[in-house]
Amino acid sequence: MAHGAMRWRIGNFYYSFLREQYVHAVFRECGVHLRQHPLADALF
Repeated sequence: MAHGAMRWRIGNFYYSFLREQYVHAVFRECGVHLRQHPLADALF
């Protein structure tokens, strides 16, 4: 049960990270300059 919960959390984190990368890429294509820091993102 704990193993499944850990897999779920890691999967959710990875999916969230990919969505964020996609949104940043779309904004950059539109000319909006964004900065991102992975550690700050993970902490907040």
